[in-house]
Amino acid sequence: MGEATVSSTTATLVTVAKTCVNTMDVGNVKFTVTLKTLETWGLAGRAYIDFPNYYRPDLGTWVTCGVEDTAGAAVEALFCETRWDHSLVVYGPTGAALVKDTAFVIRVSGVNMND
Repeated sequence: MGEATVSSTTATLVTVAKTCVNTMDVGNVKFTVTLKTLETWGLAGRAYIDFPNYYRPDLGTWVTCGVEDTAGAAVEALFCETRWDHSLVVYGPTGAALVKDTAFVIRVSGVNMND
């Protein structure tokens, strides 16, 4: 789907590569993230991901999130919520913090691919 570099309000840069996997009408969206400026992302951290509602897939309201290593092994379930503007807020892991220059994957499951 492409690659983008996004900047947060604190000028923390992350590299995001988005891929979609569709099984029937419900699928997963995975974002490969590498922290560039932020030293760690842990319990107090949040990631904001915009999902414009005029593009597919439609994020929906009953998604679940998790963090994986780049090999696809699950590391931890993450709390996430969909906001009114179709953005997604993913709260940082409660276990070990993720560190700068180490790639990890944010998995969003239960995405409505066809509506």
